[in-house]
Amino acid sequence: MDISQRLPAYSNASAERRVLIVAHQFPPAGGVGVMRMLKLCRYLPEHGWRPAVLTGSAHEYGLQDPDLLAQCPELSVYRADVPTSLRVAHRALKAAFGHLGLGGPYRALGFQLRVYDDFKYWLPWAVVGGLRAERAFRPQVILASGNPFCSFQAATALAALTSLPLVLDYRDGWSWCGYRRRRGALPAWLERRLFEPACLASAQRVTTTSEPMARSLCAHYPQAEAKTAVIYNGYDPADFAGLDTNPEPGGPLSISYVGKFTAFHRPNRFLRGLRLALDRGCPPVRVTMAGGLDAGSEQAVRELGLESVVRLTPFLPHHQALAHLRADVLLSVLDYGPSHRDPIPGKLLEYVAARRPVLAVVPADSPASGIVRELGLGRVVDPEDGEAIAAAITELATEKQAHGRLPEPPRCPLAERYSRPFQAGQFAAVLEEALAIKAGGELGCSTRLGARS
Repeated sequence: MDISQRLPAYSNASAERRVLIVAHQFPPAGGVGVMRMLKLCRYLPEHGWRPAVLTGSAHEYGLQDPDLLAQCPELSVYRADVPTSLRVAHRALKAAFGHLGLGGPYRALGFQLRVYDDFKYWLPWAVVGGLRAERAFRPQVILASGNPFCSFQAATALAALTSLPLVLDYRDGWSWCGYRRRRGALPAWLERRLFEPACLASAQRVTTTSEPMARSLCAHYPQAEAKTAVIYNGYDPADFAGLDTNPEPGGPLSISYVGKFTAFHRPNRFLRGLRLALDRGCPPVRVTMAGGLDAGSEQAVRELGLESVVRLTPFLPHHQALAHLRADVLLSVLDYGPSHRDPIPGKLLEYVAARRPVLAVVPADSPASGIVRELGLGRVVDPEDGEAIAAAITELATEKQAHGRLPEPPRCPLAERYSRPFQAGQFAAVLEEALAIKAGGELGCSTRLGARS
């Protein structure tokens, strides 16, 4: 099943095309979830496509990074916001149940009726706002990015109402995703049997961020196989222009992790391996985790007595977070459990541009480990092997102590395939193909999308 590398070579637009991107998560919201569509908007014009974005309120998300929008100064952004009165009414209803002593039953009922999407209420406002954006912008294609998957549903409705071709971009899995199963039986059934199949049936093309994600999608929905291709996440060379990532020589081994941890994704097994290494006499190590830890991760740091070794920072704007790449070793962690190995951590691909050695605490059979080995970025250690984690940390710290610094990874020509400009070209070809399919045109011969050889 060659779904992961296939894309017809159809890119012969003679005039500017327009694409309306439906993405509820978009700057000034911050975090890794906004970067894929932001960078696509930055580089699509180089491939003959002018983007515009339909998104939600500027302050729906707690994480804010308003400087990001400066990367796309000419971008049209259409915001479809839920009326404040409805938000106030919802909070008042929730408070009323609480005052009546019914907060528990209210939450339980909400869980049973909830689809795993905190922004599902945005859907009707997105459709209305999208129709206005369509009249103002006149796109040829609609592209939706999820999660949240209300973006998929809004885009599907817009495509039906406007007869425009539709492309769905899976940044995460939807109804079949391992860590998205906390929802009631009815919403789960609706997602699996109605919502997701309807969106996939409407789409001319589908993209995912990794081959295993594409295989999982098509295993659950075989009808998606013929229309699915992979476009990785990546790094933006412009973000690294003039950025010094070389650490100071000497001193303890510095390890940096840039990104956010959550209840579904924690560094606890790495931390236990670090504790084991230090207990066995490992040379000094200093760890920085920049981007925010959930309460469980912070508790693990305390319980393991690592407060003097591990420095924690809250969420940082992207340009500030990149400063923490100045370290001897960059840490990548993928520890969702054995049932969820598909994602490629977004920061791993920014590590490619930083050109610092990587310690990847990821499953050996994950796509993340394949990228580390393919590009010669560093070491891969299975998160379930505490002894191996401790040994890797000790070896790196000993090498730093002996030589004063660690060598940077070799330059690899294949790294360009993970750059945002290259991936924008892949998206442009997908959009051209969706346009041609909708028009009933013929496609060119097949080529390979995202090939790593």
